[in-house]
Amino acid sequence: MLSLNNVSVYFKDHAGLLDVSIGVNKGDFVYIVGPTGAGKTTLLRTIYMDLMPDDGFVQFGEYNSLMIKRRRIPYLRRQIGVVFQDFKILEDRTAFDNIVFALGAIGVSSQTAKGKAARALKNVGLMSKKDRYPFELSHGEIQRVCIARAIANDPLIILADEPTGNLDPKTAHGIVSVLRKLNERGIAVITATHNYRIIRDFPGRIIYLKNGRQIEKM
Repeated sequence: MLSLNNVSVYFKDHAGLLDVSIGVNKGDFVYIVGPTGAGKTTLLRTIYMDLMPDDGFVQFGEYNSLMIKRRRIPYLRRQIGVVFQDFKILEDRTAFDNIVFALGAIGVSSQTAKGKAARALKNVGLMSKKDRYPFELSHGEIQRVCIARAIANDPLIILADEPTGNLDPKTAHGIVSVLRKLNERGIAVITATHNYRIIRDFPGRIIYLKNGRQIEKM
């Protein structure tokens, strides 16, 4: 479903990734681990083509980073759900309306978007708080809204960038439990994390990065 093939990404003063090759199949549960600055976020950004490789290429289904036209990138992203570390949530909209707005932005009709938003919130156990604004929710609940937004359009894969980074251990456990349940339905999940307790509690394939390089063994 997804492959990174000898991918390198260079920034002005350092390499973000160096010759990274990864394959992900439907239903995989993958952790990207490594110290700060190892390239975890850079790797995720190459998958949804926010960054293009300087060497190598990314293949996601029919989309190839070497050949894709910029106008086609939004269509690629409709198949990918992204959970950002800093939430990227709209403070002036309710949990429900955040999801409806995101769906509307990619051309989903209002009525369809409302149905998808309700289903997504139900799947993360937050339907009872659909009319709450972000300031009325805990950090864990906001992260669940972000997951609901990521899955609302039925993606093939979820990319979660440090989804437990700002959460206490109990809340973090609950968030990864949600991701695991979604994974059990066939959605591939790639999680960038520093949280080794989560990896212990929810085992998956581990890809370790250091200084942009892929290390085969931890």
